[in-house]
Amino acid sequence: MRPLLSALLVLLAPLAAAQTGGVAGRVTDAATGSPLPGATVRLLDGQGALARGAATDVDGAYRLGGVPAGTYTLAVSYLGYAEARQPVTVASGATVRADASLAPEATELGAAVVLGTRAQGQAVALQQQREAANIRNVISADQIGRFPDVSAPEALQRVPGIGVQRDQGDGRFLQIRGASPQFTTVTFNGERIPSPEGDVRQIALDAVPTEVLQAVEVSKAITPDMDADAIGGSVNLVTRRAPPQFFAAGDLAGGYSALRADAAGRGSLTLGARTPDGRIGVIAGASLNNRAFGSDDLEPEYDLGDDDVPSGDDALAELQARWYDLVRERTGGHAAVDYALAPGQTLFLRGVFSQLRDTEQRRRGIFVPDDGEVEYTHKNRTERLQTLNLTAGGEHAFASGLEVDYRLTFATSEEDTPEDIEVAFIAEDVAFGAVSLADPDRPALGLAGGLDASAFAFDAIEPASSLTTNTDYVGALNVSVPFALAGGRSRVQVGGKVRLKRKDQDVTEAAFEDLDLTLAAFGDASFEDVFGEGYDYVPGDYPLPGTITSNDQILGFVDRFRGDLEADDAAGIEGDLEDFDAREDTYAAYAMAELNVGPLLILPGARFEYTDVESTGFESVVEEEVDADGDVSTDLLGVRAATATNDYGYLFPMLHLRYRATPRTNVRAAVTTALARPNFFDLAPYRIQDDDEVEIGNPALVPARSVNLDLLAEHFLSSIGVVSGGVFYKRITSPIVSTRFEETSAVTGEELEVTQSVNGESGTIFGVEVAVQQQLRFLPGSLAGLGVYANYTYTQSDATLADGSDAVFPGQADHLANLALSYEAAGFSGQVSYNYTGRFLDEFGGDGVGADRAADLFVRERHGLDAQASFQVTPRAQLFAEAVNLLNAPLVVFQGIEARPIQREFYRPSGWIGVRLTY
Repeated sequence: MRPLLSALLVLLAPLAAAQTGGVAGRVTDAATGSPLPGATVRLLDGQGALARGAATDVDGAYRLGGVPAGTYTLAVSYLGYAEARQPVTVASGATVRADASLAPEATELGAAVVLGTRAQGQAVALQQQREAANIRNVISADQIGRFPDVSAPEALQRVPGIGVQRDQGDGRFLQIRGASPQFTTVTFNGERIPSPEGDVRQIALDAVPTEVLQAVEVSKAITPDMDADAIGGSVNLVTRRAPPQFFAAGDLAGGYSALRADAAGRGSLTLGARTPDGRIGVIAGASLNNRAFGSDDLEPEYDLGDDDVPSGDDALAELQARWYDLVRERTGGHAAVDYALAPGQTLFLRGVFSQLRDTEQRRRGIFVPDDGEVEYTHKNRTERLQTLNLTAGGEHAFASGLEVDYRLTFATSEEDTPEDIEVAFIAEDVAFGAVSLADPDRPALGLAGGLDASAFAFDAIEPASSLTTNTDYVGALNVSVPFALAGGRSRVQVGGKVRLKRKDQDVTEAAFEDLDLTLAAFGDASFEDVFGEGYDYVPGDYPLPGTITSNDQILGFVDRFRGDLEADDAAGIEGDLEDFDAREDTYAAYAMAELNVGPLLILPGARFEYTDVESTGFESVVEEEVDADGDVSTDLLGVRAATATNDYGYLFPMLHLRYRATPRTNVRAAVTTALARPNFFDLAPYRIQDDDEVEIGNPALVPARSVNLDLLAEHFLSSIGVVSGGVFYKRITSPIVSTRFEETSAVTGEELEVTQSVNGESGTIFGVEVAVQQQLRFLPGSLAGLGVYANYTYTQSDATLADGSDAVFPGQADHLANLALSYEAAGFSGQVSYNYTGRFLDEFGGDGVGADRAADLFVRERHGLDAQASFQVTPRAQLFAEAVNLLNAPLVVFQGIEARPIQREFYRPSGWIGVRLTY
């Protein structure tokens, strides 16, 4: 990379040395000194015509290059602030420094209003959104802090068109404009975050605390300089940068979860400074969030009857009542240092770390009426999701206007599950009474009284562990060359990127059986000991045995009874079948232009990406036999490795248009193309056979690809707000879906049911998106502190699967909506936020084709209500309180029809109280 950069700079030296000058500086808030990113900077000649223009970066810095020597007027504007003007004189071969401090502008009533922190945050985000070349939503750190959101997905659910898939009530995966999570790219400071999970590519963002973020940028229409695997869009998490002067901020809070009466705590600290000469800037921060909570979960399983009769012909095959106790510890850290070689010449090193440690205790009562059985299980699992991104690079802006930037990134992620142990005890000949589905939310089992723990005999214990690692090595280079067009300033940009990815998964499983032990003799706790006196299981009255297990008992079980347990050798082989190793190398190059013709910005360009994949999976070695009675048996003997390769390359043409109808009104249009790569495990050539059911990989899978059309109009309000509306359409070819087919065993002649991921035919996603965001600063008196934030997205989809049947895309909700009402005055800031996610298809049921559409699984709509309030005690100290899930919104999954729920999980409200300090 270094020789290439040196050669490039030598070739471009004549442009860098052109006899022109430049103007550079920073734009800040006059009252706070905070940088104002996205500020509009214009250099006007003696006749008031535009000579050069730019927008400030995330640090509030700007640079205008290639300016002929002379005297100009520098005009700087920003939403909610009065425009600032000053004269500047440019000399050939030199860069003049011109900083600007902006003050709030007067309202319609003629008085200037001091912006509160909420208004400042909105102004920053909206200004960046207005100046963006593509369709983009921006959330600033101030905005994030005004919602009671502790992780990145919780903050992003407030953005128009973004839905969230949840785990134990916490946001985890993002869905942008009806596209599934695998269609969304997530980056830290413009570089990809590798997924720590083995079975998916998408990143579980609940590991990323909001405290490490300076801003979040959601690009709904990507540009050629961005990675192409973003059919839904791209989310860029921008970490904090070194401030212009010393900065310190921290918070400390305590929390409470109502369901388990558990306590929680969190804290963060960020420090930043710059040397007196301004050449070296440093910032570092850390955060910790430790939350104990739980959930109550009821999961029926049905023998399906007539789908047209709501549960009337269904029979209850099994019912699981689940009690979860969880501790989730989020740890985050970020650090950055930058060094200014000269004006516009910066070297930097940035690092971001995040970790989610999830400890889960799950106790289950599994009721099987037809067999007269009740099973008690206790699972003890510890899981750690971790990501680390380190980026070193440089940014060089010359007086001629030439810009060069480059970076090297090392990114690694890991999913480590050192303990995943489950023990099971079974009671047989249990007398069930009248089993009824009259109330589908609370099936009746007819059990009289409690369950005797002495009737529960040991069945098995299954310890497991797994480790998935992902490492990316990335190098990127971008060169931007300016030129004049129709009296305006335009540019051509070219660049390239290399990403070398390595991913592997190692799963260890075991099973031990045949132990003469009852739950009464082994257990050492009661229900009241674990859950508290008088605890009310939310879904209904479903008992556990009188004696149950404690957490430590599960961890030490195998060691305690090792001499008496009998191992099941097949369990270890089954774990080996989930192992895989993958190598994926991607090479990309792009070219694009930004053409400014009066009020019209035209951005044409194209990107080419070539990908080479090699993956190793494992096949099960089985022995199939037919006895004298014609009965077939299948024995799992071992595994053998198999390796496959695949490669593909695609060109991605794109076009963006932005027409500035007025200084505050944009009309945007975009035609883009993108892809979504297959999951690594799906590409591995594995084969897992369990009796007559077989699951196989598919190394021949190709990425899903899309053509995306977007149209958006947005009007930015002087009172700090925006009104926008648009439509979008995606045509997706070769979507990856799971399908089933039959094959005949060559040994026994038995029909085997085979499951495999394949490329479907095509699909479409269409939607409409509207948003309103405004601080009502024009209202008189104290009413000027009111604000409203609202958006709504309607989406519909249609997919043609591999067998030709029709379905909707998994994860696509018809309706998404947000409404937040806020108030800020005299040091007080408060907000009530409502979030609605309509029902969506979670996964295909049955064979995933044809007649099995009736067995598809859907997630029911969710209504979420949160609240936040804070009070500025001193200029540097703030007290705050937050409450989430005030409506006790459950997770409800149903099969085919809403009267057939297969999961109802409840969490109850939780909240935080704390103090926030800044200096």
